[in-house]
Amino acid sequence: MTTTQGTNYGVTKIAELFPSIRKIKNKSLREKVAAVWSEAITTGCGGKGWTFAELRAVKFTLLAGDIKMTFVEHLNSCARQCTAIADVLKKSFRCSIPIQRDYLIAGALLADVGKPLEFDKDASGNVIQGKFGQQVRHPFSGVALAVMKATRWSAQSSRSFSITLTSWTSILPSSWESAPLKNNLPTKHTN
Repeated sequence: MTTTQGTNYGVTKIAELFPSIRKIKNKSLREKVAAVWSEAITTGCGGKGWTFAELRAVKFTLLAGDIKMTFVEHLNSCARQCTAIADVLKKSFRCSIPIQRDYLIAGALLADVGKPLEFDKDASGNVIQGKFGQQVRHPFSGVALAVMKATRWSAQSSRSFSITLTSWTSILPSSWESAPLKNNLPTKHTN
């Protein structure tokens, strides 16, 4: 395996895996999604990093048997499904439901960004759940990676994880796509 550590993939390279990233109109958001993916690709596989060819060959899941879909195909399908559902909602409802397509696409593309961190290869080259993945599953490592990258984007970022999350979500627009994130943050309970 060729190590990808130290490599920094931009939007153009990440679009080779995930073409829907080009549909994110907001340049800053598009670059942030690419930066999170670059970090996942270059630090995954037990710290050795993944090549694009290796990622294209990884099965969509290690848990459901022999499904004829790869991880990359799965994420591209998710992005297309999300935009198709948004189009149906827009056509079906006479009221104007605000759909922030950039956030919708970014969320779909980042849904499994933790999998390159969760997966590793054994001595025979087979993709397995790595030691890191046994301790931290991809939904959690993916969110942590996005938050970690978000704090690097902010020159004056907080060192506290909860404050970082609160700050990060406070910049999200009020829309139905961001509501689950905004409404499910840990909060300080008062009596």
